[in-house]
Amino acid sequence: MFQSFPLGDKSSVNLRGEYHVENVTTYEATRAEDESKMVVDEPEEQLKEQAESKSTPKSADAKKADKEKPLSTDELYPLFWSLQEYFSQPKKLFETTNLTSFKEGLAATMKVFQTVHNDSRRSLKRKRESGEEDESSNTFNPKYLTSKDLFDLEISDLSFRRHILVQALIIMDFLISLSIQARERLTEALPVNASVNKAVMYSDQVLSDEDAEWASDMKKTIADYLRQGADGPYFYRMVETVLARDKNWVRWKIEGCHPIKRDPVSPASFLEAKANVQKMATSKRLRSVPMGSVSLDFLKEKDEETAMSRLKAKERYELPELDTFKRKIADDDFEIDMPTNDQTKAAAIAGKASKSWRALRIAARSKLAALDKIEDPKKIDIVFEELTEVDDIEDIAEPTANEEDMPSNREPIIISGITGVGKSTIIRKLMEERKGVFAPVVRHTTREPVEGEVNGKSFHFVKQQEFNQLRDGDRLIESGTRDGVDYGTSFKAIEAISESGKVPIIELDIEAAQYAKDMDFQARYVLITTSTPELLKQRLEASGKGESAIQDILKKFSTELESRKVDELFDTSIVDDDDVEAVKATGNYIYGESEGKQGLSENTAMKDEEEDTTKVAETKEATMTDA
Repeated sequence: MFQSFPLGDKSSVNLRGEYHVENVTTYEATRAEDESKMVVDEPEEQLKEQAESKSTPKSADAKKADKEKPLSTDELYPLFWSLQEYFSQPKKLFETTNLTSFKEGLAATMKVFQTVHNDSRRSLKRKRESGEEDESSNTFNPKYLTSKDLFDLEISDLSFRRHILVQALIIMDFLISLSIQARERLTEALPVNASVNKAVMYSDQVLSDEDAEWASDMKKTIADYLRQGADGPYFYRMVETVLARDKNWVRWKIEGCHPIKRDPVSPASFLEAKANVQKMATSKRLRSVPMGSVSLDFLKEKDEETAMSRLKAKERYELPELDTFKRKIADDDFEIDMPTNDQTKAAAIAGKASKSWRALRIAARSKLAALDKIEDPKKIDIVFEELTEVDDIEDIAEPTANEEDMPSNREPIIISGITGVGKSTIIRKLMEERKGVFAPVVRHTTREPVEGEVNGKSFHFVKQQEFNQLRDGDRLIESGTRDGVDYGTSFKAIEAISESGKVPIIELDIEAAQYAKDMDFQARYVLITTSTPELLKQRLEASGKGESAIQDILKKFSTELESRKVDELFDTSIVDDDDVEAVKATGNYIYGESEGKQGLSENTAMKDEEEDTTKVAETKEATMTDA
C-alpha cells in the first residue's frame, strides 16, 4: 500500500483497527480413540492396573510432576492450533474464558518447545562437523499446514517455532498495552486536548495486575528462548527492533494520524541559498597582505640577527609541558562559569577546546592509558594525574619461560568445576610453580567493580552495549548471565596470551565450559571435583557461604557431575582432596606425564597402579615357589 499511496495517507493505515477475521486456520478435530475401543479387548492385567491406579490416590509430588511434564504431541495438537484464532483476533482475549484458554495453550506450547530445543541442541556439534546446513531455516510459508501427521516435523523445525513465538510476542505487547501502567504512560504522552482515535485505544478494557504480570513474564520467557542458538541474539534483535518501531505507528494511529509530511522549501529560501553558495564558490583576488596575517618584517636583512634569535627560541620547536595547560584550562573554566560578557565566554569556550586538544595530544605520548578513562570530553583532569596502575605493568612485564620448560601441547587449558572445589587455588599454585608458563585469561563482565577489584586484572569491566557488540560479533568463546550480570571470555584475550608464548589458562563453571565446547572451541578441558559431598560442604562453610547457597551447590554436585556428561565434556577429571596432589596431577596432565583414559580421576589411577604392583608381586612369589 505504501508503494502506491503517500506514507501518511489515511486510506492505508486501517484507522478502525479491524482484524482479518476471514483468515481462519482449520485443523483436524481430536478423535476419541479411547471410546472406540471395546472393553472386552483390554487385557486382564491392564484392567487390574487401572483399578489399582483408581483406588490408589496420587501424592502431591506425583501430581506436580505430571503437571510440569510436557504434553505429548497428540495432546498439544488441538491446544497449539487453537492459538491461531487468538493471534488473528486478539479482541477475543477480552473475555476471561478465552484469556484463560490462551494462557494454558501458550504455556503448554512453551514447555514442548523447550524440550524440542534441548533435544536438537545435542545434535548441534554433529551437524557442524558434517557440514550440513538447514536449507529451510530461512523459508517462510504464507499458510500453515495443519495436518496432524506433519505436526511432529513442524514443531521440530526452528524456523516454524520462531514464527509462532514472534506472533506470541505481538500478542504479549498487545496485552501489556492494556495494563494500568501502560494506560497512564500513554495518557501522559498524548498532547493536551488532542483528539484521539478511540477505535484503537480500547478504553473500556483494562488488564488486571495478575494478567499483566503473566504477560510480562511470558514475554521474557519467549525472549530468552529466541536468544538461544548461534544466530539467536541477532534474530531477536531484529524482532525487537521491528516491534519497537511498530509501537510508534500505533501511537501515531491513536493520535489520529496527524500529518507527517514536511512543508516544501519556499522559492525565496531556495534563491537565497543558491546565491550564498555561488558567493562562497567565487574565486577572489588575493591581497598582497592578507587580513589577519602576521607581519614578516622580521625576515628583512637589516634585522637578521634578531630574526634568527627568534627562530631559535625553544618554544618554537619544543613541546610544552603537559602541566602548563592545567592552569590555563582552569582559567577558561572560571570564565565560562562566570563570564564578563558573551564575547569573553565565547572566547573562553574556543580557547578551552584548543588547549584541551593540545593537552590530549601531548598526553597520548606518555599517558595513553589515561585517555580511556575520560568519560566527558569537557573534563580531562585525569590526564594531569599520575598513573597508579603499577601492578598491571608488572604482570605484563613478566617474562616467558624457556622453551624447555614449556609443555609440548600449548592449547588453552580450561579448568572447570562447581563452586567451592578449589579451581582458583589450583590455578594460582600452578602458576607459582611454573612461572612464565601460564597466564590467566581475564573475562569480561557488565557489572561494576567491587572494592579490591582492578579493571583488566580481576575482570574487564565493560558497558552493556560494548558487551552486546562482542557477543553479537561472535568474538566470545562463551557467554552467560548469572544474577542478572553478563559474563564472557573473548577470543582476543586468549590470542594475546598465545602470541606472547604462554599457555592460556581459563577458569569457567561447568555451564560455561559446555557452552565453549558446543562452540567447538579447541582446548583441553579439565574437571576439578572432590571425592565426597561432605568435603565440599566443609569448604563451602569455611568460605562463609549461607546454608541455602550450600544446599543449592550440593544439589548441582550430583546432577552436573553425571558420569556420561563428564566423559563427553572433559578430557580428564582430577579429585582435589589435597591441594598439593591436585596441583601435581594437573601439571602432569598438562605436560603429558600421566596417561590413562579420558575422565579418569587421580584416585582411580593410583588405585590401578597399586593393583598392578600387587599382581607383579604375586607373580614373582609364585615363580619363586615353583622354583
